[in-house]
Amino acid sequence: MSDQYQNDVFNKELSSALYKLPKNIKWAATIFPQNHKEKLLSMNVELPLLSDMAVEKRKNEFYAGRWCATQAIYQTNHRYLTPKINADRSPLWPDGVVGSISHSNDKAISLVTSIDQCVGVGVDLQYAIPPEEQLKILDLVLSTSEALLFRKISPNRAFDVFFSAKESLYKALYPSCLDIFEHKDVEIVKVNEYDFTLEIHLLRDLKAHWFKGQVFTVHYHVAQTYALTWICLDPFYIRY
Repeated sequence: MSDQYQNDVFNKELSSALYKLPKNIKWAATIFPQNHKEKLLSMNVELPLLSDMAVEKRKNEFYAGRWCATQAIYQTNHRYLTPKINADRSPLWPDGVVGSISHSNDKAISLVTSIDQCVGVGVDLQYAIPPEEQLKILDLVLSTSEALLFRKISPNRAFDVFFSAKESLYKALYPSCLDIFEHKDVEIVKVNEYDFTLEIHLLRDLKAHWFKGQVFTVHYHVAQTYALTWICLDPFYIRY
């Protein structure tokens, strides 16, 4: 099966999964490994480079993610730009842009929009976490009440969706507050299986902008080999 065919299948799946995405949010996705670094350099992108010590897997996922971000940014402002790297290793987005990158196994995706449209964006791709690994991290990720909500989602993918949703929310909130928080600092309290959304409550304040009790809606999609979640924080969310 060719890389192009797999790319086409993946992007077709995502087109269905992301149909509720606001029109002002752009996305791009790819499979890897491919020559994404060379593709970026051919577009004269000022590309942040990884250490020569980075393993091949890390290089593949990093450049695939940056390629997705560059494509999504181009759809937003018609310029080929890519995020640099903050001191904490998170993406440093170009001025006026907010976005998120995710990669898992052999797939990568990025969502991007302008800062006046969203104050935060989060996306996460999660391949199936093996049952034995779930048991090791269950108590670190989920509360007792969250575990009871599993029946609302396909039983063999519920943990992946819940884990992924918390990752998406973290990616959306962290850049504005720079406050590191754990999976159990947020709690999923409702699953809507008809519109494929999760309601997540924040269980503590995150410095100046986000506060205990705040409610967020994360969208989810379950595919055959992965779970996808995403969130866009409208400007009204933020606390001044």
